[in-house]
Amino acid sequence: MTLRFRHRGLSSILVAAIAASASWRGTHGAGRDTAYYPVSGHELSLYAAPPLVFEKLYEVTVPGTPAPGSPLEAPAREGDPVTVKTAQGTYLLDARTGALRETRLPSLETGAAGSEPFVCAPPGGPPSWVRHLSLGGSGFACMPGPGGLIAIVGRDGSIFGRERRGGHLLWRRTAAHRISRAPLSLGPYLIVAPEASRDLQALRWSDGTPAGVFRLDSDDAYLVSAPALSGDRLYVLAVESPKPETRLIALVPRQQLGDTPPPAYSAPSAPSSSVPAPLH
Repeated sequence: MTLRFRHRGLSSILVAAIAASASWRGTHGAGRDTAYYPVSGHELSLYAAPPLVFEKLYEVTVPGTPAPGSPLEAPAREGDPVTVKTAQGTYLLDARTGALRETRLPSLETGAAGSEPFVCAPPGGPPSWVRHLSLGGSGFACMPGPGGLIAIVGRDGSIFGRERRGGHLLWRRTAAHRISRAPLSLGPYLIVAPEASRDLQALRWSDGTPAGVFRLDSDDAYLVSAPALSGDRLYVLAVESPKPETRLIALVPRQQLGDTPPPAYSAPSAPSSSVPAPLH
């Protein structure tokens, strides 16, 4: 009789726990949303993608502050250089080592600082439900992702993961700083470089949880370009106030599987000293 009572009590506890868990799943993530479509009840696993580690290959400094517009251009093909545009000139650097290949005079093109494309213009045009969104009148970018997902990124730092077909909200994140540059889709990760931030952040496409971060070593340094990808390498520009120079940083994002520790960084064989200014 005693055993039967204990077993019956345990069954009651399990039933109550399952009911409470189901109720929590249905409401988790719900709340005020600026979009037209409701929050989806489907919640993906935190472990849909392993952590991401950014291995630094090299860092090169060139004279001048970043040029307005898009100061960084990744190689279009294997063997092409990385292009960095500053107020002092345009520098073509070897994509693998960072060595200077060519220096050109400053471009005569004009434009407002931070004028990199930041619009909702995914391939095939924005989904029809985008017109129902309200992001405080600010501009926003759309970045298509894997599995029929799309990220809506507002300039105020809000990031929304949605189903591209119907617009249903899957997750929502808020960056520590404003976002004025378009993000980058890298497999199961969304890479963002918030404005005036030391951190290059990786989020999981599945649920928006943080997957990894690359942080600049100086408190006075911050990112000044959108992340650019070429092959397995990721490039980003940074400056350090008040130095009138621009730093090109080359990274290799790697998934950290199991309990394997992140690889130790070793200094590249290529020199990372400042590149001389162009001759006038």
